[in-house]
Amino acid sequence: RLGGRGMEIIAGAVTLRDRRVARESRVLCLALYSGDSRLAILAKEAAPGGEDPSWLRREELEAALRGELNAAGALNLWEKMTALLPGASRFVLEDLLPHCRRQLLGALVEELYDDIKTHAMNIFHCHQNLMMLNRSSGQSLSWMERFLFRVMGEAELKRLFAPAEFDRPVNLPALTGLMNKRGLVGLAKEEPMLAEAGQMFLDKVFHSLREGQSAHFKTLLTELTGFLKLIRDENFNLDLWGSQNQWHSLRADAAFMARLGAEERGLMDELGRGLGFSADFLIPQS
Repeated sequence: RLGGRGMEIIAGAVTLRDRRVARESRVLCLALYSGDSRLAILAKEAAPGGEDPSWLRREELEAALRGELNAAGALNLWEKMTALLPGASRFVLEDLLPHCRRQLLGALVEELYDDIKTHAMNIFHCHQNLMMLNRSSGQSLSWMERFLFRVMGEAELKRLFAPAEFDRPVNLPALTGLMNKRGLVGLAKEEPMLAEAGQMFLDKVFHSLREGQSAHFKTLLTELTGFLKLIRDENFNLDLWGSQNQWHSLRADAAFMARLGAEERGLMDELGRGLGFSADFLIPQS
């Protein structure tokens, strides 16, 4: 593979097996992607028993196509590629089987979305003071401002939910500060990806509780209750069913409960209430 996003060459060999006739063939491929939906593929069946061409090695391919990996050299690049694989069949995106075309288009669109998000974040960072002042002034946001707030909120929430040290899986003060920036999180709270990230955080903390050291229990339980209060106050869309099951399993585990002091037992009950368990449902402590 040579180049980068926007101008990229991929070379390879694919072995195809037809089980119906017990036939196997080796196909050499060269593909050129020059941005957007501009994709062209050269494919040719290799001679049986023949040696692979030298351009399958990256350094050889780079030497053969050096100086052409730019928009201005796209025509010369294609001519050089066809010279490397003479007699090859040419295919474009529309020639692919429907399910292959959908899969490839999905990947290309995801790359496009990533580019858009990167540009949006750069714009926001350059003008965030102005945008936050305008947000706090009470003026209604334009669709562009809403989009920028959503992109930034999603990125910040994802970053804060990322796994960290054993005894502090999430920076709760930073998360609280982010939620206090009214308008920054916005619709990002409804993103399924962020709900999954929040659930992964909760799973990590419960795993730390079950497998970790007693010295960390107070910190973990305090952060869990604080996190649950925060997402409840902010109407964060998070499915707590898994966490409820994990809490119930721990609360019913006599060996685990025996490792807790009186303060930690109180925090466990507080956590249960935060997860929606009624006081009558709490398992009596022995």
